[in-house]
Amino acid sequence: AKALQGYANSGQVLEEAEYWQAVERVEVKPLRKDSEVGAGLMKDGRHVSLTLTEEQTEKLLKQVNKAYNTEINDILLTALGLAIGEWNDSKQAAIELEGHGREEIGHEVDISRTVGWFTTQYPVILEMEQSRELSYQIKTVKEHLRRIPNKGIGYGLLKYGRQLLKGGHGS
Repeated sequence: AKALQGYANSGQVLEEAEYWQAVERVEVKPLRKDSEVGAGLMKDGRHVSLTLTEEQTEKLLKQVNKAYNTEINDILLTALGLAIGEWNDSKQAAIELEGHGREEIGHEVDISRTVGWFTTQYPVILEMEQSRELSYQIKTVKEHLRRIPNKGIGYGLLKYGRQLLKGGHGS
């Protein structure tokens, strides 16, 4: 906790502030609704399920990513962004990603003997152009995800610890 607090007050996290402020300034079209929300009861919900075969799963996890040297998240987020964009008639999709939060925040901290996730959550704006080739979309999402500073760990520190982002008291 002390190391995290020290990292939150470091210049390295402050360098991320401009990036995260720009993300928070983006106005994204709200998701379309099929109908007005009722009481939010389970009986009012629908369940949609899709199951991949073992062969499809194997291809998705081990072959799809080879063409553009991507990770599975790049492929899945591209598909999600395209689906949301088409459904919502929008070129942008706002999502929140979650990471394990085990990024290195200082050399004095050895987390090798800890178990589990520390968890980071951070917003991502997927820029999707329905008219572009799928290969373009995959590469764009991949490059966007690689530009996220330190895998998003600074977002929560800036927003809740230093309160420099929207919703915090420092802005």
